[in-house]
This record gives sequence, structure tokens and C-alpha cells, in this order.
Amino acid sequence: MNTEDGDVVFSGAELFPEFAAGSRARAGWFSGEIRYGTGNLVYYQHDGFMRNLEREWVAAVSEGRVRETKAYRNRLYERGADATDNAQRVAAAFDSLHVGKSPDLLSLYVVFAADSTGRVVRIDRARLLSEKGSPVVSDPADPLLQAALRAFRSVSRWDAWWVGGVWKEQAYFIPLRRAGTVWKPRRG
Repeated sequence: MNTEDGDVVFSGAELFPEFAAGSRARAGWFSGEIRYGTGNLVYYQHDGFMRNLEREWVAAVSEGRVRETKAYRNRLYERGADATDNAQRVAAAFDSLHVGKSPDLLSLYVVFAADSTGRVVRIDRARLLSEKGSPVVSDPADPLLQAALRAFRSVSRWDAWWVGGVWKEQAYFIPLRRAGTVWKPRRG
């Protein structure tokens, strides 16, 4: 496998010496993805052993034949506030933006991606959740959800990961209201 510059990263014979034929190896029993990375850890997700390093090469293999290779430069952009600070800022902004009655207990669930500035660049899913038994608001035209997303986009700043050529998706539950007032974190 070579980098984009043509430098050899590793050979098939190094990976599978028992199937070697010169510098190549045929592993007809294998189909899947082979990943190789170097550099510092950029992203780690504990479920499923997902981790990304600064430089990665990925080979798509089908029946022992490499069908496609890709090289990536991954980066972490530490631009955000912590989750509690972001939640507090979003809750305060939501309270000032939304005109009308809001449920006493309200949270925003959002799946999004942030860019290198920490700003939200994409929202993939968003829902408002309320007291048990209350309907979930997921209609993008709903004014309550629109106000929550305006607040979310305008005041929150997040760390961002550029991994595999895309901005890494993140998901959060953000409390907006508790006991009929703006949500604030409990102090110990």
C-alpha cells in the first residue's frame, strides 16, 4: 500500500507472509477494510473501538484484492466550550428567542457537525422532548423547534473533528427548561 506521494507504507508480504508471492500477498478469504494510521490520536470513541489518528490510509478489499485506497489527514479543532456551558448558553438564548408558552420540562436532542471555527455547519436530526407521555416535536416547521435550533446555532461552540474527509457527527441532549424556568446546571 502506498501513500498519495507513492511512498510504500507496507507491502502485502509484510501483512500476510504465509500468502506472499514476492512483495504481494493474495488473501482470497478476506473482504473488508484494512486501516493503517500514524501520528497522534485525533478522535476516540469507546464503543466499537473507533479511533482515528492524524494520518490514515484505508484499503477496501474484496476477496483478497485491493479495490480502492484512500489517504486522510485527520484533525481535531478545539474551539468549543464544554457541554454544560454550551447547554446553559443555548437554554438562555432559547428563552429569549421563543415567544409563547413552553412546556415546564423541555430538552433538545440534536445530531450535528461543527467546523474548524466551532460553529454548527450541519444539523442531521433534531427533536424536542418534554415530560413523559408528551409528544416528541420533530417537525422542522414547528416554531418551538425552530427557536431551539436558532438558539443552538447562534450561541453554541463545539470542538470539531475532521475525520475521513468529513466533519464528524456529534449528538447531544441539551436541557432548555426545568420546572418552568430556564435550565441552569445544579451547583454542588
